[in-house]
Amino acid sequence: RFYQVTVEEVAGAAHGEGMAVGFTIVPLEQLLEMPGFKAADEVPKSFTAGYTGLYFGSGRPRSVAWEPAALSAGDRIGVLMTPSGDFMIFENGERVLCVDTGLGPSVAKKPLFAVVDLLGRVQRVSFDPSAVA
Repeated sequence: RFYQVTVEEVAGAAHGEGMAVGFTIVPLEQLLEMPGFKAADEVPKSFTAGYTGLYFGSGRPRSVAWEPAALSAGDRIGVLMTPSGDFMIFENGERVLCVDTGLGPSVAKKPLFAVVDLLGRVQRVSFDPSAVA
């Protein structure tokens, strides 16, 4: 499963925290019934990466190489969950992150829902419904 967003607007200097992207297996209707979330890493049953170079998934957060604080308007961020359970992020078509979620092929049987957190420098994005992995 794949989705892509385009950064439409940024503010401030290219340092500090950046946006986060990922997936959850919890449908929006159920999320709306839960207490509010301040950030994407608080969304239950989710796999996200970003902020200051962190991945949140099964278990404790861990450091990763992708730090989205330097994103600029026009940058495209693709998010992919492979049938084998690999979580990948693409920046302008180049793979910048690949994490084994530990779910294996079972993730292919679950519905996935996009998670995007505009914390930090990125102020606005648009979804590209025609994007393909």
